[in-house]
Amino acid sequence: MANISPRLDLPYIQPAQAQKHVTHNEALQRLDILTQLVVLEVDAQTPPAVPETGETHALGSAPTGAWAGQAGRLAYWNGSAWIFVAPQQGWRAFDRSSGRAFVHDGSDWKSELSDLNNLDGVGIRSSADATNRLAVASTASLFSHAGAGHQVKINKATAGDTASVLFQSNWAGHAEMGLAGDTAFAIKTSADGTTWSDTLRLDPSTQQIEAAPDGTTRFRLSATSLDLDVPITGSAVQSGPMDTTPGRVLGMAAFGLGATDHPDTRQNTGNSPLPSGFYSGNGGSASAATFPHSGCRYTPFLTLNRRISTGSYGIRRLFFNNNIPIVWGSSDSGATWNVPNTLYGTDNLVGIVSESGGTPTGAVIEQGENASGQYIRWADGTQFCTNGDAAITTPAAAFTGTITKIDGDKLWIGRWF
Repeated sequence: MANISPRLDLPYIQPAQAQKHVTHNEALQRLDILTQLVVLEVDAQTPPAVPETGETHALGSAPTGAWAGQAGRLAYWNGSAWIFVAPQQGWRAFDRSSGRAFVHDGSDWKSELSDLNNLDGVGIRSSADATNRLAVASTASLFSHAGAGHQVKINKATAGDTASVLFQSNWAGHAEMGLAGDTAFAIKTSADGTTWSDTLRLDPSTQQIEAAPDGTTRFRLSATSLDLDVPITGSAVQSGPMDTTPGRVLGMAAFGLGATDHPDTRQNTGNSPLPSGFYSGNGGSASAATFPHSGCRYTPFLTLNRRISTGSYGIRRLFFNNNIPIVWGSSDSGATWNVPNTLYGTDNLVGIVSESGGTPTGAVIEQGENASGQYIRWADGTQFCTNGDAAITTPAAAFTGTITKIDGDKLWIGRWF
């Protein structure tokens, strides 16, 4: 019969052995060392000056003092001396100094969880695999700071690879953001998890930002330009051509700009307050009395406003009557209007002069002749009459007031009103 056990080297009590208690106590002491093995330190090199009974150390490769020559063994203080035990492969020990469990590989102690480095995978209430090396099933995941800022980093090997965050519903992808196939940051979306398009793209190489909600680029911003391929709507844009809300973008036909004949810019009155812009009289529905001339209610007109003081502004309006431009003005925000001024050009410079209450209402110059001779009339009332090289008997046009006759009555000068 063997003297010791094959695994833990516990001494057996032999037949007819004297002092059996010695062998029995030695075996119990050895069991006390190895059962639920706890060591104060792994890789210990220097024995403590005052050890406590029962403390155990896992010695390193070059122990000193009372441990010299016992490299790699367990050192147990029994109260009076150190007992050394050679560990075997597979033995486990808890290291109180590091708070970690170790296993002996036959030559050295190895941490059962090697600093959590270079693990093949980690699953938290889920199963990791070769692709998903970290798998977490949880209501939420928290990444917090260690006293300052915090970054989550996703790194890829080459520009052509993918570094992104994928959002799924029932394991079908519908949104992805990151660097997918290049170095431009993109947000991709998919309705079915199969067909994807770049909804938003920020490209550092071209220095452009692009948006393509339907797969076609509708918005492109660079350092030098902004391209839009959709109508602009919303509260930042005029609600209609006559919307005067400050800060809003003008739309087509705003105050008549770009419009052929927009209904909102047709006016039944020609003397009502209006924002600066292009308008038109509303034809037969307009009130002729409110226009500088009845013919102006059928034609377009331009309004220009100028601030005079708080709440007060001057108005200038350009009308047309049979292609003759007429300027009408107000200096009190449209409360009263000045006498309309006709602008002269090729259509009305020469023609029939006329007046109303002493104010010219027709052409600037009128020229004519008849059997009595020739005449020239000016809009200010001046009139000249001649009869070729002969004396005037009856003037070619009627005079009023005093007449000045020159050169033997060959030239009469006066006024026609």
